[in-house]
Amino acid sequence: MLRKVKFLLIPLFVLIAVGEVLGQGNQIMDPSLEAGIRHDFYFLGNSGIGDPRQLDEVMGGLYNKAEQSPGTVVFLGNSVPFKSKLKNRSAKVNIPTANILKQAKGLFQKDFNVHYLPGVSEWSFGLKGLRHLQHELEQELSKKDIFLPRNGCPIEKRKVNKKVHLLLIDSNWAMMNWDTMPGINAGCDIQSREDFYIEIEDEIVKSQGKTLIIGMHHPLVSLGPLGNPRGFGLNPSSLNDPDYRYFRERVGTIAQQWPNVIFVAAHEQSLQLQFVNQSPMLVSGSASQITKVRKSKKDEDFALAAPGFIRISVYGNGSVWAEFFAKDNGFTKPIFKQEIQPAPKKRAMISQIFSDSLVRASIYSHKPLSNNTINRALFGANYMGIILLR
Repeated sequence: MLRKVKFLLIPLFVLIAVGEVLGQGNQIMDPSLEAGIRHDFYFLGNSGIGDPRQLDEVMGGLYNKAEQSPGTVVFLGNSVPFKSKLKNRSAKVNIPTANILKQAKGLFQKDFNVHYLPGVSEWSFGLKGLRHLQHELEQELSKKDIFLPRNGCPIEKRKVNKKVHLLLIDSNWAMMNWDTMPGINAGCDIQSREDFYIEIEDEIVKSQGKTLIIGMHHPLVSLGPLGNPRGFGLNPSSLNDPDYRYFRERVGTIAQQWPNVIFVAAHEQSLQLQFVNQSPMLVSGSASQITKVRKSKKDEDFALAAPGFIRISVYGNGSVWAEFFAKDNGFTKPIFKQEIQPAPKKRAMISQIFSDSLVRASIYSHKPLSNNTINRALFGANYMGIILLR
């Protein structure tokens, strides 16, 4: 009987992974979790570089879910068009802010916290353009934590509550050529890339015993075209680009040490979930356009080429669930849902594909914690450890 279930599961997952067939069915959730919800996060990226009509549909779906469960919305970069795509590309042109202001005001009306991260397109307007966008958002919305990290600096942390922290990273800052950005790092505490990686680890260490979600534009792994393992790295947007690979290896090695970290990124124009050792790594980058995804060799991974967004819910017992909402079913129910971080002392991961009757479960165990201080003493501040990324 078990063999029959396994045989049915694999073809279904493969179809979902390439976006050809979407599972349908009713959400199954322990009622006690719903009663003990701590906070909801909504993640979407690439909202400014594609089809505005697609973005309107995705935002409409997000607004509907927002009314049911308000929380924090994080735009993961590329929220404005690339400067090269504008009709007026003169040096004096300001970064366009009208669409972002419209989005943010609409979300504020629904009692959301809203954060915009810089991606590649925001930096295409230079440091002045980036700070202009920050200034416009802060002035219009009378809030200082809309565009983060502030002032073109690379890291900003927000304590959502006593048990949930949000660490926002400007991944493009770590990879771009600083010689083209006069004045970068002025007024920032972090002045070097090495300090950047040390600060990431320090913030992770400070958040031990809590749920830590790290938001950034560039993912560490991807099932999209930019994550093609056979790529040669000639494209600076590719995960195989030398600067990008170094970023992935440094951050990924740090993440390997700690079991409480959840990564959410965009860059790729799809919805994805992968597990690398103990770390869930999600991609939500299909707000305004989509690209193809490839199937994963691992059953617990998920990828879908469809317009949508991800909701991450942190519950009172410490467990964390990710729900993927897509245009394909009108954003009415999650296309896919999975527990991405178990409650403390729980060693099982339960995932559900919303077919009529299929439930998939698998078991994993976390690796033991490594001590940050000991590692530094033995190997130095920039120790690399074991590279965990494929």
